[in-house]
Amino acid sequence: MEIIGYDLLGEDTVDGLRFAWKCDKIANYVESAAFTNRSKGKSENICGYTTSVSAGCILRVQGLPCAFCRTGNVLPYGRLLTCKEIAQQNVFMVLADILCEEHPELRDKEREFAYMGQGEPGFSYAQVRMAIEITNQVMRELGQKVCRHIFATCGIPESIKCYKDDVENYFTEKVTLHLSVHSLYGRDMLMPINRIYPIQESISLMKDIRKRTGE
Repeated sequence: MEIIGYDLLGEDTVDGLRFAWKCDKIANYVESAAFTNRSKGKSENICGYTTSVSAGCILRVQGLPCAFCRTGNVLPYGRLLTCKEIAQQNVFMVLADILCEEHPELRDKEREFAYMGQGEPGFSYAQVRMAIEITNQVMRELGQKVCRHIFATCGIPESIKCYKDDVENYFTEKVTLHLSVHSLYGRDMLMPINRIYPIQESISLMKDIRKRTGE
């Protein structure tokens, strides 16, 4: 992928940067974002990064975009990203912080990567899990501490079952599961994917995951 631009985030343009990538010769664009502080300011020592797993969202072509989502309702769908393209966003954003001469305080912060950008990570689980470990390896080589990765899904049970096994046997840094519920009532309209994957099936897996992760 090729980086083609960025804009500043926040009312005073100090919250972070949103990057734009072009992933193919055709007009498929991807966004990623770097925040100077973890969301909601809970920790001043963590830089948070939001990473995309596809150009657009596959739910758009399935006719199941979430009602509130700009990606699914406005942006065209291109394709799923490879593990290297997902990891490339992470590494680029961290390097941008490390090499930022105007803000040297960013160089020694912990790194948190959230797969919550464009696309549904549950449909890209195999690529996301490899991207996480590629990122971990590069962060070790750069001498950077990874706070955690966040695997976000609107509720694809197959991916959650795979995560449940990997969280104990594969990942070398902490990976937290984020289940995007949004609503238990009227969810079929808000998130039409609920008609195919009812949220109750994903919720039923949470007890076992809590036992394994302590979260």
